[in-house]
Amino acid sequence: MSEPPCVAQVGVCDDRIDKLLRNHGATTGEVLTAWNPESQLCSLAENDAVQRRLEVKLEAMKVQYLDAEGRRRDGTCRAERSFCCLGLSLDTAFELARAFGQSAFLCFEIGKPPFIALTR
Repeated sequence: MSEPPCVAQVGVCDDRIDKLLRNHGATTGEVLTAWNPESQLCSLAENDAVQRRLEVKLEAMKVQYLDAEGRRRDGTCRAERSFCCLGLSLDTAFELARAFGQSAFLCFEIGKPPFIALTR
């Protein structure tokens, strides 16, 4: 039986997130997406294409990442395909988020509650 997915909630520490980071030799993580750049709703095909460009960039940078998704707790928006980038510097995460037209991304660190980093 597989482990349930980690769910990062802003402001709430979770030992499962710390364990995930440790298991991958990281102390930090950021959840990045390329979906809906500049906060403009795009089609699934457009979002998948831009997400693939982000994935190619992460691979070229040799960033360790896992598939993830961003979603609102109230379920009012479609979940956005994302990548949980492990051990990425915060500066690099900001650069990537801005390059892909994102207003914010989720950050977490072992022993600390996740927080939202605003890019603008």
